[in-house]
Amino acid sequence: MQIRSIRSIYSGIVLMFLLLTAGINSENYVNVDFISFFDGDVFGVDVDGDYAYIGEGQDHVVLDLTDLSKPSEVMGTITPPEVLDFAVESDCVYVSGDGLLIVDITAPPQHI
Repeated sequence: MQIRSIRSIYSGIVLMFLLLTAGINSENYVNVDFISFFDGDVFGVDVDGDYAYIGEGQDHVVLDLTDLSKPSEVMGTITPPEVLDFAVESDCVYVSGDGLLIVDITAPPQHI
């Protein structure tokens, strides 16, 4: 009789634990949709209008985001320092790495 009681208690504890974890996990579920992917080691990104400015090692790349399902590279520049981060402000991209590089973006990028 005592073995059945202990098994019932353990079974109840396991059942409560499973119900509690199932409730916690369901609250953290977020529905997301995958739109597109740009391959490479990206070290910084900033978006301004229809363009994304990203850093890949020593490359400063500009992507056209007009069609989010197919981002296309419109410009690429090799920068002296390795790109660690970006900031786009007005007509300039500020690229941080081993120093600070400022790139003029007044002319709209052309597809390459």
